[in-house]
Amino acid sequence: MRLSPDEAVARLPKSYGSELRWSREALRALRHINDNFAQIAGLRADLPYSMELGLGAHFDGKLDSSVIRAPLHAFERLQTVARSTLLGENRTDAELYRELGEIRKNARGWGRISMIHTLRGGGGDTTVREHEGLIEEGNIVLTIADADRRHPGSDVGGTYRKLRDAEAEKQPPAYQKVRELHVRMAECLVPIEVYQEVLDSPERQGNLARLAALLRSSPRDILRYAHLKDGLRLYQVEYPSNEGEGAYWSQIAQRMGRNQCTKPVREACTNREECQCYVVDPVGGGALEQVVAWMSATKDKRRLASRFDVAINPAPANPENAALADEVLAWGVALAPLRT
Repeated sequence: MRLSPDEAVARLPKSYGSELRWSREALRALRHINDNFAQIAGLRADLPYSMELGLGAHFDGKLDSSVIRAPLHAFERLQTVARSTLLGENRTDAELYRELGEIRKNARGWGRISMIHTLRGGGGDTTVREHEGLIEEGNIVLTIADADRRHPGSDVGGTYRKLRDAEAEKQPPAYQKVRELHVRMAECLVPIEVYQEVLDSPERQGNLARLAALLRSSPRDILRYAHLKDGLRLYQVEYPSNEGEGAYWSQIAQRMGRNQCTKPVREACTNREECQCYVVDPVGGGALEQVVAWMSATKDKRRLASRFDVAINPAPANPENAALADEVLAWGVALAPLRT
């Protein structure tokens, strides 16, 4: 017999009456479990798995009295069974998203709750194939793909478009989700001040100083379209892939005085692809890996919440950062397993 949460509380020994009080949140959670019990209980029926152990050195595989059938549910561990997959366009992206979720978890005061993910990285069509494979296997999965928008009004990049179209066609369960990153790439989620603290080479410090000046004087939406990893060169502004891209970046280049070649005539590029004049200076390859390692080594996660704009109080200036971190947290949160 299965009891409702209220009936279960009513049947507790009277001695508990003065000690046990259910919060409204706890009662709502219990009632949610009660209302969805059929689906929750049915999950085990949908995942029948067992192993057959043959006894004796001469076991020939025949199913007779020398076989023990052991249901593997008896041996399962929360770490193995409840883990969801966090898929990024590469492994470092996934690690960054997980760190943001960890920071948000601590900002909420949930330090004693574990966040468990299997981290996976793809890249281009590999991301699409990885996601489709995880869907087919029935995994809980959150796939975060770069928007890769180049200017206001532009379409999303090819990877997210393919994931979005496949999701619309197959309509998987809500726990198998594709999420568009609200900035052009994962590098854009890291504040410039953090890059300046972590990346200590003189060359990179010079690039970062110019990048900081650009961000201070540019539209607030620039990180939705800026390629921070490789930067944006002057020749790419002068020869854009489309009119909208050219108009957006030309305006920024002109405002910042970055619309002219800065090299002496004798050093001018003979081929436009050799251009070394940046409208958007790059943080460079490997920068995100260093930042993620620094985040992971920082023990006081709450201190990072305001720096990455995912704090609870004060409220984030960009709510989309907090929404991303909350979603990563939601897909990975699990109670720590009890050791008995």
